[in-house]
Amino acid sequence: MTIERYQDAIENFNKAILLDPDNAELYYNRAISYYYLDNHEEAFKDFARAIEIDPQYKLAYINRGNVYYNLDMYREALDDFSQALLLEPVTYADYQSRSNVYIKLGRIDEALDDLGNALALKPNDQHLLDIRAGIYYHSGRYQEALSDLLLLIEIEPQTEAYREAIIQITNILNER
Repeated sequence: MTIERYQDAIENFNKAILLDPDNAELYYNRAISYYYLDNHEEAFKDFARAIEIDPQYKLAYINRGNVYYNLDMYREALDDFSQALLLEPVTYADYQSRSNVYIKLGRIDEALDDLGNALALKPNDQHLLDIRAGIYYHSGRYQEALSDLLLLIEIEPQTEAYREAIIQITNILNER
């Protein structure tokens, strides 16, 4: 959508909210429009209002968590992503979002736990395995990184970067 379409959408949501001020979905959708216009303050307010109206509104928690994350407010993002994980249905992306926050907070074991949970819901996901392999590597957990890289080679055998990383890790392990 173009900037003008988001602005038009906001105007339409403003009108709808005047008619139905207790409709959480209207606030949520207006928040999404604000979010895509990089108006995080207004997006945050509307996500918060949607949650106030409907405390079970999972997508509002997730997207408010994204706003917090983009504003480097990681503890608040963690709270919202954790709350979203208490609501059904739980998806791999919910765990991945929270793992990103754990990484920013330096809570590596918790990030790895969440990546493991995400992979349980979406096995052999290349992106998730790549993230986890990188965390293992940078944490000095080379054997685990190697395991993920070998899985990645099975999924995407043509990726040279995975092959180079396997060689690098094998050399590190051989030097021990």
